[in-house]
Formats: sequence, structure tokens, C-alpha cells
Amino acid sequence: MWHLSPALLLLLILSGIGTFMLALYFSQKREAPEATTLFILMTAAAVWCFAYMLELGSVELSGKLFWAKMKYFGIVAVSPTWLILCLQYTNRETWIKPRYIGLLCIVPLFNLILVWTNHLHTLYWTGAALEKTGAFSVIELVVGPGFWFCTAHNYLLMLCGAILILGAFLRSNPLYRKQATTMLLAALFPWAGNVLFVAGWTPLEHLDLTPFAFVVSGMLCGWAILHQGLLDLIPVAHASIVSGITDSIIVLDRQNRLVETNPSAQRLVSLSAADMLGRPLQEILPELSRQFDPSLVKIIAVEDIEFGTGADRRIYELRLSPLADRKGVQIGKVLVLRDVTKNRLAEENAKQQNEFLRNVVESITHPFYVLDAETFAIKLANSAAIAGGMPGESTCYALTHRKDRPCDSTGHPCPLKKVKQTKKPVSIEHIHDEGDGPPKHFQVYGYPILDNEGTVVQMIEYHLDITARRRMEEALRESEARLRAVIESLPFDFFMLDNDGRYVMQNSTCKKQWGNVLGKRPEELDVSEESLLLWRSNYDGAYSGETVQGDVFLGAKRGFCHNIAAPIVDQGKVNGILGINIDITERKRMEEELVRHRERLQDLVAERTEELATTNAKLIEEIAERRKKEQALQESEELYRNLFENSIQGIFIMDLNGRFVSCNPALEKVLGYTSKEILGKSFHEHVAPGAEKMLLREYGKLFRSGVPIRNLRYEIIGKGGERRTVETNVSLIRKGNRSIGFQGTATDITDQVQAQDALMKSEERYRLLVDNSLTAIYVLQDEKVQFVNSRSEEIIGYNPSELLGKPFYEFLHPADRQVAREFVATSLSGESRGGRFQARVLHKNESVRWLEALASTIRIRRKIRAAGQYHRRHRAERSERSPSRKRRKVPTHSRNHPERLLDQQSGNQENALR
Repeated sequence: MWHLSPALLLLLILSGIGTFMLALYFSQKREAPEATTLFILMTAAAVWCFAYMLELGSVELSGKLFWAKMKYFGIVAVSPTWLILCLQYTNRETWIKPRYIGLLCIVPLFNLILVWTNHLHTLYWTGAALEKTGAFSVIELVVGPGFWFCTAHNYLLMLCGAILILGAFLRSNPLYRKQATTMLLAALFPWAGNVLFVAGWTPLEHLDLTPFAFVVSGMLCGWAILHQGLLDLIPVAHASIVSGITDSIIVLDRQNRLVETNPSAQRLVSLSAADMLGRPLQEILPELSRQFDPSLVKIIAVEDIEFGTGADRRIYELRLSPLADRKGVQIGKVLVLRDVTKNRLAEENAKQQNEFLRNVVESITHPFYVLDAETFAIKLANSAAIAGGMPGESTCYALTHRKDRPCDSTGHPCPLKKVKQTKKPVSIEHIHDEGDGPPKHFQVYGYPILDNEGTVVQMIEYHLDITARRRMEEALRESEARLRAVIESLPFDFFMLDNDGRYVMQNSTCKKQWGNVLGKRPEELDVSEESLLLWRSNYDGAYSGETVQGDVFLGAKRGFCHNIAAPIVDQGKVNGILGINIDITERKRMEEELVRHRERLQDLVAERTEELATTNAKLIEEIAERRKKEQALQESEELYRNLFENSIQGIFIMDLNGRFVSCNPALEKVLGYTSKEILGKSFHEHVAPGAEKMLLREYGKLFRSGVPIRNLRYEIIGKGGERRTVETNVSLIRKGNRSIGFQGTATDITDQVQAQDALMKSEERYRLLVDNSLTAIYVLQDEKVQFVNSRSEEIIGYNPSELLGKPFYEFLHPADRQVAREFVATSLSGESRGGRFQARVLHKNESVRWLEALASTIRIRRKIRAAGQYHRRHRAERSERSPSRKRRKVPTHSRNHPERLLDQQSGNQENALR
């Protein structure tokens, strides 16, 4: 049964609900550390309100005592939470530590224990009775010492919190003063209500006004949150702001004495605040006084000040501001020192980097410039570009190909256009006509400069004169053609094996001796097992990188041959071997005859005067050997000196640490340095990045094994920064059994490597031309098929292996053979340069087809071969006119690769392939 009046019930409900709603609101503001404390405080107030409402509503004494005890869960929590909130608000978080909070909770827990165990000791209240007061009954408690202890403790904590808030009120600006006033009022109303209740001065006897006062406190808290920014604007102490600034702050009075500083400034001078305050600035920072006089500054000034030297050098940005009172009278100065050492050093480094890049660009010997992607205007150029004829505010097309507008012709493709399309570096060759002289070739390189969106805004461009290289490539191709002709004319076997041990090249002498061996292995030749073992031993040595030679007996039919096997080294790797077989049968016979005569002569001499002959022979041999050695030594020294000084190859001698101790003029030319600049320096200084580890590995293997380094290729950096490819041969220098250094040669093969790459691409194009021809191509010699391409198989049905080496007329209709042979004979005799004729061919499937052949002669070393092409002219029926037979083209194949055969031809080569 409830006896509360509606007005009191509504007021208590509003008070409890209001405090509980505030608690829920604070629980959503976890980002502010004060929100958690306010949540606990409002929750404790809500517990107090609801428990007191239930206490008043209970009829029985036992019920009222139970809710009176429950009320203390909120009562004992309010004052400690209030103190913690005040500490947080006044920025005293260092006092809020777990151990301090634990100590603060001891008394509230003790009070709770006293309340709930009061029936055992009656320390909190000694008696309890119901008393009728108006329309409801209240509990009348006779309080004991425990109650007064709890009340005094709570009032003490509330007073401490109020003092903290009052101090913040006196130190804060107007906005924070309003917050502090609101918080004091919010705490004062419940506190005053509790004092009135304890003192017995309430209008209604035995009615506790504290829970009702929480309604006013809640309204004040809501006002502080909505209108004063509570939880958003918390006063920050001046000392916290100054101590948290990383810049060094020094405040001076009118006599330049230090009156205030922050921890950063204390660390700068390695002094405490007590040691700094009151002392003149020149004593604290003498370096600052020497570089800057603060007394002369009347306005804000900014200047760089340096402290220390060498590695301890620090640069500070000094900002000095006058300090005035409210009347505008200057009463001091504020110095702010910011460490800008990294920024200033970075600026100096950037200047040095820009100067270095400018020097690098100027050191480039060929035209180098940066141009605008839209206007083609040259924005930056080195001296080489200006010397090449570039006027001021010039464009790339005016410099590179002497035009007054952008050009994209066949001879002058535009690098900028391709760079803008691909957004990648490009390399383009330009051909310039130089009047009456031969055209010049230039290699133009373009590199894009992109903005943040990936658009080409500028391009770096430079070009090289490669005319000499192009002429050298042409000369190299002519030289290779002559070399091929020489190889074919050699009177001994000359061949090449790949890494699988198969023949990939043979000259005509080798073919005559062994037949067509292309694609075969030495084991497949008609030789004895003993000869094969000797061959294999030589070839294994060549595959390991050595040149090996030896005599091999090939049997009674072929006699003796001297076999030489040399490795083909490509970029430091063996990529096959070259072999030579020289017939030495006659020499062996003469040697055997000479041995027999020598033995006979020795027997005759031994019969007459063995002792005298032996003695004289030894004496003569010793004298002759000594003279030969002396003469050979003199000649060797002179020869070595001349060879060393006049050799076109660079020759060098290094110690075991890789330092040059001697070099010839040719090496100076290769590296671009004088001997004074080379000697004493390590070879690592001239090696291009990426090749150093390989060279260290190869020199290490040479030092350990003693096996010379042969034909080792790598890149070096010349004096001008250009990359050059050199080929070196290095061996150990020994003194007795001890290695003392390295000696070797270095040859500049940059142009040769570039020319070889271009030649290989050219050969590949010729090979594809023949293999992909739409017309069957063949070569005849002595009426036999020497070469056919793959197109012939589609015409007559025979594969290349079935055609090679056989007379061509065997595949013709018997009625046309005589005419075809006469036509070929006339062409081979030289009476005719070729022509065309029609003939019927016998297909492999026994059908007959009409073909038209176009023939021309090939002249090689005064020999004439017939070359031609043919295609179908008519369909032949089963009885020479059957329309049901399908056309097929004759395949061709050659035991030699097509481009090798074509490269041996003269000017008639293009006519043979047309």
C-alpha cells in the first residue's frame, strides 16, 4: 500500500528519471574521459533517488530498513566520484591513478559494511521506529557514530572538490568560469539539501531533501552540456600548454633576464628552471648573445641562429616578440627557438644536388635537353645541344632535323609523339641528308616526365651520331661474307658443333670427306671406337672452355688427321665448339721414315765412336741451348716491350688486390684515363654496376685454379661516363710456386657487339623470307637438288629429305624431262642467265600437275648453280586432265640453313628469291 502524495511521488520520479537519463547520455560520450565519471555520478544519484522513493512507499518497518540500506549504494559513491570529476576538470590526471582510487574507495566500502551489518553492532544507528507524518509514515532512526563518520567523510570530499573547482574558476577565462559556476551550483543544491536534512531543518520533518535536489542538479548539468560545451571544452592549464610545446620558449624582462621558460628550453641549455630564472641571457645562451642582440628588437623578428660546430652543429629559427602590458608598455620579450637543423641541411643538400645534376648534364658530350610536351619548346639544354646549333627558345624539331614545324616522316619519326602514346621511353633512328655528302644516322632517345595524373608533360631527349657505327656494321657484313667464302675454300675440314654435340655447320671439304653430317653426332660417323674416344676427349675439353688439339687415326682408308677443337664463348658461356680436321697422313709417313733414318744413323754413329759422340753432342747441345735461351730472352724482352707499347689491345698488370701496376697506351685509350690516373687504382673503379661481382668471382677462380680467363666480356665506365664493352684475357703471374699478380689484355668491342646484334637480326629476316615464301624455291647443282623450301611439299607431295641430292628430272613427266634438262644445262653453262619454262610434274599420289618454273643462275667462285621458283599452272586429271585431283605444292628442304646458303650468293641473290 503506497502513502506518498502525488506531488512528492512525481517529484521523486522526475528526479530519478532525470539523473538516469543523464547517466545514459554520458555513457554515449566515452571519447571524453570525464564522461565515464559523470556516468557513475549520475547513476549513483539515480540509485539514491529510486531507493529513497521505495523507502517512503514501504509500509512495514522492515521494508523501509531494507530500502534505507539500498540507498547507501548511491550515497557512498557520490562524494568520491565528485572528487574524481573535479580532479579531471582541473587537469590533475596524475592524481587519478588506480592505487589512489583504491585508497579512495576504502571508506565508502567500510561504510557499506557498517550499514548492512548494523544489526550486529548498532554503530550506524542504534534504533529505528515508524512515525506518522501527515499522509505518510517515515522511519525515525537514532544515528550512531558510524553515521557521523560517513557524513563527515562525504562532506570532506565534497569540500575538496568544491575548492578545486573554485581555484579553476579564479584562473580561467570567462567561458570556463561559467562552466565552473554551473558545476558548483549543481553540487551545492544536493549538498545543501543533505545538510538541512541532517540538521533537522527541513520543512517536512524526517523528509530528506537531497534526492529532490538532484532534479535541480540534473537541469544544471543539462544546461552546461547544451550551452557551455561541458565535455567538449575543458580548461587546460597554462603550464600544461607551455610544457607541451616542443619549441624552446624563453621570457625576458626589460634587463634581458630570464623570468620564465619551458622544459624544451631547459633541455637546450642543460639547466633546470631554478638555475635559469633571474640570470641574464648572455650567461644562459652566450652563443645567442654573440649572434643576436635582443635589446635592439622593437618588433617581431625571425632569424636563424647556429649552436655548436661540426657534428654538434644545430640551427635554430629564432622568433623574438615584444611583450607589453595592458597599457601597451613593453615589459619584456618572448624568445621562441625552433630546431630547423634538418630543414636547413635538407635545403643545402637540395642545392648541392641541383648543382651536381647541372654538372652531370653539362658533362654529357652529346646533345641533351628537356622539352615541353605541348609546344615542343626546349626548356633546358646542355652545352653540347647549344653547340649543335640550337638557338634561344628553340624547338626539338629545329634542333634534331632542321625543320620549322613538327615532323613525323619515315626518316624523322617524332619521339615525342610516340612517348605521349606509350608513356614509356623510346629509341628512334633519324636519317639526315647532309647535302652532297653521305647521309648521317642519329639515334634519338626520349624519356617521359609524367605528372600526378600520368600525363606526359615534358620529355628528356638526347641523340647520338651513329653514322660510324652503321658504316662499320655494313663493313662487318661484307667481312662476314668474305669470311664465309674463305671457310668454304679451306682445303681441310671445318665444322661447328652445338652444345648437344650435333653438327650445325660444315664446309665443302668436310662434306666431301664425310658427306652431309648436319644434325648428326660424331658417334654416327664411320670411324673406329678408338678414334671416336680421341675426338670425344678433345671435344669435352673444348666444351670446358679450353682449346684442345691432337692427332687421330681414322683408319686405313682416311689415314691420320690433326684435330683442333676450340670453344665458342658468348658472354662468358660456351655456346658450341669449332673444329678442324687437317689431313696429316703424308706427314705421319714422313715422320715414320725420318725416324727410321734417324735410328739407322744413330746405330752407325754408335758403332764408331759412341763415347765421343755422346760427349760432343751434350756439349754442343748445352752451348746451343744456352745461346738460344740468351738470344730468345733478348728477343722476347724486345718483342714484349714493342708488343706492350704498340699493341692495339689494352695490356695491363695488376697486383693480387686488383690495383693496376702497369698499363700500355692502348689501355689508356680504352678507359679514357692517362697512365698516371690508372696506376695504383683498383679495377673496380672502372667497372659498370652489375659486373663487379662477376669479375670478383672469375678472378677468384683464376687465383684458385690457375686456369686463364679467356674472352671474358663485361661493361666499363669511361672517363666521360659512357658505357663500353670490353673483352679481356687474364692469366696469373707466378714467381716460383707463388702467385704475385695478374696480367691480361682488354679490347674495346662495343661497336663489334652492336654490329653483331644487328647482323643476327638481318640473318633472321632472310631466314623468315625464305621459309615463309608463297612460292617454292629450289637450288640445283649438277642437275641435283641442293636446297628446297617447305612450300614444295604442298605442290608435289614429297618432303625435303626425299628431294635433296636427287636429280630434279626424276620428278618430271617423262615427256618433259629432256626439255627441262636442256634448259638447265643451258643455264648452268653460262649461255643463258635463266628464264622460265613449263613442265608437268609427277605428284607423289601419282597425279600429274603443270608447273611454271622461273630460273636464274648463281655464280660462286666461277661455279654456276641453278636456282628458281615454280608454281602450279594447270590441273591434271587422272589421265593428265582429271578435275577430281586436288592441287598440292612441292615441299623443299635444305641440309644447310637457308640464310647461310643465301649469304654466300652474289648480286643475283635477290633475283633467285624474287
